[in-house]
Amino acid sequence: ASQLQRLIRILTSKVKSSLSCAGLSWKRRKGIQKLAWGGANALGELLGFDIILRLNVEVVSAAIASLLECIDHSPSINEKVTSASVQALVKLPTAVWRHLSRKCDTVANGLATCFSYLHNSTSTRHQRDMEVITNTLLMASRKEDFTHLFGPNDSAFPALFMYNWIVKFDVSSAVLQEIAASVGDKQSDHVIDVSVAQMFLSRAEQSRLRSGS
Repeated sequence: ASQLQRLIRILTSKVKSSLSCAGLSWKRRKGIQKLAWGGANALGELLGFDIILRLNVEVVSAAIASLLECIDHSPSINEKVTSASVQALVKLPTAVWRHLSRKCDTVANGLATCFSYLHNSTSTRHQRDMEVITNTLLMASRKEDFTHLFGPNDSAFPALFMYNWIVKFDVSSAVLQEIAASVGDKQSDHVIDVSVAQMFLSRAEQSRLRSGS
């Protein structure tokens, strides 16, 4: 396990290096991007193994964070690195996301990245894969993840877009109840619009009544 963790740290570093190529020569940038592309592909394979659930959470979350950062910065980095990062996250089992839920901010950060990308991107190249990642993340998320997502760290989060998304994809009642528990928690420091919060609560109640729970 220690050797695997060391390998994941090395690959994570290679992926993150693609985010700091500004000012370097074309030849140097190309070399870094090639290593980052290989690192993202390798992480996509390694993070799918069951042993990942027994590794240090910080190591795994840092690896996933590096892939999410590449998507966040997709307009300014090599497209091959972005594509490899998206493919790596598509391969990530739901069990890994659920394992990270409540233990760190990775799931909430993943949702923020996915919804922001889908809301702002003018390209349809990764649309389907990003939709898959988004829905997988929603299924893995718990109240704590949504509380972090709706928190003051990202006041620009497209909450209304997210609401329309859960309506479009008819997200399960279980997920809606977790969102409602977060939105309805008066002790949480939410920054989403009150009207949008009420929309989430109403949708969750409708879903609860339909399911008879």
